Amino acid sequence: MREARIARDETAVQLLRESLLIRHQLGELKGMTYSLNAIAMIMENLGDSLLAAKLEAAAAKIRRELGVPIAPATLAENENFVKKIREKLGDTSFEQAWGAGQFMSQEQVVALAMGKVE
Repeated sequence: MREARIARDETAVQLLRESLLIRHQLGELKGMTYSLNAIAMIMENLGDSLLAAKLEAAAAKIRRELGVPIAPATLAENENFVKKIREKLGDTSFEQAWGAGQFMSQEQVVALAMGKVE
């Protein structure tokens, strides 16, 4: 059962990566934030909280630059997600990862989300 969930999550990440790449190529920044957030959540479920923090930080940066807040319907879920990552990583590691994600260019974060850099 666990193996099936992992396989499902890995398939979802591949599809979300395709979506992210297309949205990036089209310059559809708001959509990129959705893809980044979804990839971050799945990566955290797969045990990569460090990557999740960087991707979510990059999504937060783009939302801030666009002036687009998280939808009220998903705000609590997002806040709990960020809190969960912080708890898993600890404050210092979380702040370092968050800072790295905040300073990435769009090209860098897309490459990171695509699994092309660490």
